[in-house]
Amino acid sequence: MDDNQIKKMVKYLNPHWEEIMEDFKVRAEKLNILLAKDHNQIGLVLKIHLVVEHYLTSNLQRNFELDDIDSVRLSFSQKTKLIPKSDAAATWLKPGIIELNKIRNKYAHNLSTELKLDDLIEIKKIVKISRDISHNSYEILLNDFAIICGSFLGQSDQKIAKLFREAFKK
Repeated sequence: MDDNQIKKMVKYLNPHWEEIMEDFKVRAEKLNILLAKDHNQIGLVLKIHLVVEHYLTSNLQRNFELDDIDSVRLSFSQKTKLIPKSDAAATWLKPGIIELNKIRNKYAHNLSTELKLDDLIEIKKIVKISRDISHNSYEILLNDFAIICGSFLGQSDQKIAKLFREAFKK
């Protein structure tokens, strides 16, 4: 778009400028409300999502003996669908991983989303079974879930990985 086109556009809009500015003001107020919102919750969800994705990616890379999974540019959902049934630990974590992704997607589509402990049904089950504790805080629950995912998905030591595989066979 060149300068003449911009000048024509401004001239066309000029009679409507008051209405345009009122619309901008309304949208700016809505944006300010979103920006003023406490970002700790959304930040935590995004951080946990990234951590779990890191371990999920390394797990898939190890399971499929891939040199460079990142170059394929798989989405989180696609990575979740690739979890092999032969990997019992990852398969057991899968419902919680899917739930985490759904929660992250809620924020992507509605920044006003409020996370409640009751939204974490699958994650609660996984943490309760592996840690034998209940949580009254979504923050601690999500952190524990990330630790569990890192432990179960991220074994680089072959001996430990073998122990986990054997434990899941029992």
